[in-house]
Amino acid sequence: DMNIDEDCGDTTPPITTSSAGPYVFGTWTNTNVNVSLTCLDDNSGCNNVYWCYDDNSTTCVPGISGNGFGEYTVPLTFDAEGYWFLRYYSDDNNGNDEEVSFQEIKIDKTVANFSSVHISSNNGNTSWAIVGDIVTLHFFSNEPVKPPSVHIAGHHISESDVANNLPTNGNEWFAHYHMNSGDSEGQVSFSIDYVDAADNSGSTVTGTTDGSSVIFDKTVPVLNFV
Repeated sequence: DMNIDEDCGDTTPPITTSSAGPYVFGTWTNTNVNVSLTCLDDNSGCNNVYWCYDDNSTTCVPGISGNGFGEYTVPLTFDAEGYWFLRYYSDDNNGNDEEVSFQEIKIDKTVANFSSVHISSNNGNTSWAIVGDIVTLHFFSNEPVKPPSVHIAGHHISESDVANNLPTNGNEWFAHYHMNSGDSEGQVSFSIDYVDAADNSGSTVTGTTDGSSVIFDKTVPVLNFV
């Protein structure tokens, strides 16, 4: 009897899956990312999994070129900050090559900061405020941050009064507060607490970068007759 190799008619390439534990591909994280690649082929069987990674400025070739490349043997660890593209594919024992797939990995371990913080009021003298005036904090972050928690004059500012300047500049923020008779006189205090897109927590900001300040005065002047 003729013994026919059932795999000789195999033209179906394998399928490679990728997983990174709790990390969700394409999102920012401030921790290392461990990636596992798994080849599946029910016909002639998997031969090798090839991989590489790049920053998308120049596309790498799995198994041939890139910042890191080769045949996959153990889980890959991404620990350097950056916006990485992991590219990979598998071939089977019958010479069928899978199309190259990719996953995006974003790592940011550096805390964001505010390059500019300014406070002013809508009073004729923007360094002073009276009851009913609006005090505005205007600040810029050096990278995208999640909506910050802002306090002005000891009051937590609601989300509706904290906004960024999208779509013009998502790193530009404004926070507003209406001064009222219950607020304490003197220099208007403020604080900004924030985390960036990768959940790096920054130090609380309590001062301006340009020396600006607002003094709240609610005392009605008294006219003395002589």
